[in-house]
Amino acid sequence: MDLNLDAPHSMGTTIIGVTYNGGVVLGADSRTSTGMYVANRASDKITQLTDNVYVCRSGSAADSQVVSDYVRYFLHQHTIQLGQPATVKVSANLIRMLAYNNKNMLQTGLIVGGWDKYEGGKIYGIPLGGTVVEQPFAIGGSGSSYLYGFFDQAWKENMTKEEAEELVVKAVSLAIARDGASGGVVRTVIINEEGVTRNFYPGDKLQLWHEELEPQNSLLDILNAAGPVPMAIDIETHEVNGVGETEEDTEMSILSGKAAHDVFVYGSLQEPKVLYVLLNRVPDRVSAILSGFHRFRLKGRIYPTILPDGTKQVTGKVLKGITDDELKLLDDFEDVEYDRKSVQVVLADTSEKMHVGTYVWRNKDDPDLYGEWDFEEWKRRDSEDFITATKKFMEERKLPEAKTRIDTFKTFFKQEHTENGKVIDS
Repeated sequence: MDLNLDAPHSMGTTIIGVTYNGGVVLGADSRTSTGMYVANRASDKITQLTDNVYVCRSGSAADSQVVSDYVRYFLHQHTIQLGQPATVKVSANLIRMLAYNNKNMLQTGLIVGGWDKYEGGKIYGIPLGGTVVEQPFAIGGSGSSYLYGFFDQAWKENMTKEEAEELVVKAVSLAIARDGASGGVVRTVIINEEGVTRNFYPGDKLQLWHEELEPQNSLLDILNAAGPVPMAIDIETHEVNGVGETEEDTEMSILSGKAAHDVFVYGSLQEPKVLYVLLNRVPDRVSAILSGFHRFRLKGRIYPTILPDGTKQVTGKVLKGITDDELKLLDDFEDVEYDRKSVQVVLADTSEKMHVGTYVWRNKDDPDLYGEWDFEEWKRRDSEDFITATKKFMEERKLPEAKTRIDTFKTFFKQEHTENGKVIDS
């Protein structure tokens, strides 16, 4: 995507739309450039047109935005007149009409994707000039030059949702590695009969290709990140808080003021969007199994807990490299309902045993404990409300009289229940 003011417009971006067995996945990078200058490194190029249709934008940022705004307005009127949502084909044809009738003035290529009850998941490519082409997958922008052969080899019919999203993220990261006008983060939008799911993949967590270098913090970043956390440092043995380190590790710890922790999570903290709201990043994560525990639902709450049970096991993720400040934040978030305990988990991929911290329910005789909690069901039913409540917690945490997470959630869900008649997990 480009914001060229004086120079000619160029197609600096990577946008992708892929159909799968049940819906579509749209993906895009986030770099907006003006010539050789990166004007915005975290722009959102996937724009909502209706509840069930989105458009990926490339080319001139101004042109693509104004087309999206007009089409969104027309589709809103169309929906009111018909009394039902517009189809993906109608949305694509409205964009085609605008692009074709103004082809001498517009410099934008678009990909329309969505789901409707008549034809299911559909992808339409609308390049410069206003042609509309229905395709099983579509790619656009300057990064697409590097992806045609890759898609010919990697795309297949009847992919699952997970396979389709993995393909999109992999393709965008490949384009970012090769195309100087593509970069930043990867955003995806999944649209199917159940609704819309938006996901976010930070640039430093994307797959590296060929001879790409890993992202490095500058010394200024390290110094600026130094926190006020006190440390007991033994100069002779180089032990920090009783943990032995090399001289190089000790030097870096002094610079950063932070230690690294590994934490096993089994509930809402498995969701990357929740982690990003809390920590402003998504740590490295590996799948793991905790034996000897059972994961319970909790009446009146939309999050689970675990308690010892010799016959059960719990699946989850190990968050690696959690800093002292982040661990304190996680402790505050889990609040007085949980105790952080040291446990041993087994990594799912390597069978390696690992000692980590995890959060265990404090009241083992709690009458609200029942059943088995399911992560996928939580994502469908409750994740959006949970993320909104977590954002509220982070906002109120900055106030002089900050609320606890328990109080914030009680207030939020009581208001939701009153306004929307929503029944919390029971």
